[in-house]
Amino acid sequence: MIVLAAALLALGPPVVATSCTGGVTSIELTEHASYTATFRNTANVAADDIHVAIPYGRRRVANFDVKQTFPPDASVAVHMHKYLAGGLYAYSTTQNACKVEYVHFIDGTIWGNPSFALRQAQDDRELRMTGSSSFDRLRMTGSSG
Repeated sequence: MIVLAAALLALGPPVVATSCTGGVTSIELTEHASYTATFRNTANVAADDIHVAIPYGRRRVANFDVKQTFPPDASVAVHMHKYLAGGLYAYSTTQNACKVEYVHFIDGTIWGNPSFALRQAQDDRELRMTGSSSFDRLRMTGSSG
């Protein structure tokens, strides 16, 4: 069973980003992450939750938990937006590598590493410690077709 799970992980995620645009802007100790991505589910079962990691800056990652239906063989456009704890300097980045790290399917099966939720919680704690009142957890709009 462990060998099978390792083999499935090596194949890559069953939901893949076919496009990923946007970036992170930092102003006054707050980083605003805003990305639009199109995801395609290559599995035979619909997915209902994916975790996406997008690297930016120096060793920083914007983590998104996208709870939405991803039907098999369909493209779904999603807008991901949230505020992160910022740095001291103003900057803008347009690194666009949307990496799917975890997929939950409607039949209860999963692909990937569920520890993503722990990193998301750490991001949230870090933001609360900055005292930012403009935190917007996640806003999504999507359409399939």
